[in-house]
Amino acid sequence: GDMATIVVRTSRPATTSMEELYFDIKSNLLVRMVNIKRSSLGNVVSMFDYEDYKSVDGTMFPMRVVVTFPGGEEQWVMKFERATTSSEVEESKFKIG
Repeated sequence: GDMATIVVRTSRPATTSMEELYFDIKSNLLVRMVNIKRSSLGNVVSMFDYEDYKSVDGTMFPMRVVVTFPGGEEQWVMKFERATTSSEVEESKFKIG
C-alpha cells in the first residue's frame, strides 16, 4: 500500500531462507513478514500481513493476520477476538498426538 515502511532483511544460512520484515515508520509495528526460501526449483515466497493492532497490557497485538502462500493463490485469514498476557496454559495443550 501507501504506508511508509522500513525493511529489515535477515538470512538463515542453515535453512537457505531469507526474511524481510516490514515495519511501519509511524507506529514501529511489524506490518508484513516475507519468507523467501531458496529451493532447486527457485524461490518459494510466503507472506504474512499483520493488521488491526490492539493494545493489551501495554503490548501491541495484531488481531488480524493474513497468510499468503507461494503463488499468491491461496490465503488464510486469521481474526482474533482477544489477546491476553500472563495467562497460564495447561502443559497438556502442547502435547502432540
